[in-house]
Amino acid sequence: MPSAEHGTPILLSGGKVVMRKLSELPAQDRAEYGKQLATLQATSAELANTACIGVTAFCSVNVDELFFASLSVREKKVIADTSSVRLSVGLVPIMGSKFSSLTYMGLIPDGLGDMPPWSAVSRIFKDRDANTIQISEWDFVSDGGGVLVLEEFQNVKVGPFRGSMIKNMSSTGKVVWQVSWVEMRKKVELTLLCANGTKCVEQEAFLSLANSLYLPLQ
Repeated sequence: MPSAEHGTPILLSGGKVVMRKLSELPAQDRAEYGKQLATLQATSAELANTACIGVTAFCSVNVDELFFASLSVREKKVIADTSSVRLSVGLVPIMGSKFSSLTYMGLIPDGLGDMPPWSAVSRIFKDRDANTIQISEWDFVSDGGGVLVLEEFQNVKVGPFRGSMIKNMSSTGKVVWQVSWVEMRKKVELTLLCANGTKCVEQEAFLSLANSLYLPLQ
């Protein structure tokens, strides 16, 4: 679904993906996203925060507990029997990827409309450590939209695409990894909600999971 969180993506019209630098945005938007970027960069570089040591992705600490609660609530909306769910969004194939070894729980249909066929969907998985993995895909073209990707927020590559990765932490030690990227007509986001706080996957393993979706293309 369209979101401006962490600066990418911004909803446009016309089914386009546009890459821009912060300096090319209108003054008000440039100031807002500049603050977001400065905060993420400062936190990620703060080596006194042991949770961020060794993390080359953005690191956001003391994230509101409501953020983590909302992810848990989404799990309760999972549809296990998906045979009758009609989608307009084409899904990234998982056969042959590292997702094949995960337990598929079901999906959550979504989109700008309130009825099928759904233009967005989240597939939910569990790994052997009970971590929750969610891959969300939104076909912005079918919704008549587009996305503006801010260059400064792109810090990793997922397959052939540039992406934005962040490690979110709460004051109580809960951890969520997120990486998002944009294909030709679709925005994709991979989220991993750690079951046991900081005892979770490392950055390299999380990014490897995302890249496994595109192994035939690399």
